[in-house]
Amino acid sequence: MLRASAQSSPLSSPDYYERLGRLRHGLRDSEKKRLDLEKKLYEYSQSDICRVKLKFVKLKKYLKEICESEKKAHTRNQEYLKQFECIQAHVGHFTTNTTKLKELKVTFCFVLWFYKIFFFFC
Repeated sequence: MLRASAQSSPLSSPDYYERLGRLRHGLRDSEKKRLDLEKKLYEYSQSDICRVKLKFVKLKKYLKEICESEKKAHTRNQEYLKQFECIQAHVGHFTTNTTKLKELKVTFCFVLWFYKIFFFFC
């Protein structure tokens, strides 16, 4: 009867130790898998941080290029504005000169007309 009770207890059963071994092996595999996944997550988060840093550096460089381009464009536009003002001053000078020439032409035409009339009657 002792034997029957010993065989009926779970500790004495050969299946118990076999099952316990499988459970421990499964637990070890699960823990190993968890550690691998944790390592991959850490590596991924680090690579993500690295990607963000690289993107930041790239965008900062692009912003610097845009600022330099804007400064060059501003300088160029100021130069164009100076040239335009200079040309505008010359055009204004020519406009006043043409007005004087038109006045001289009218005066000259009047004088010619006067001489024609004068010689016509003479």
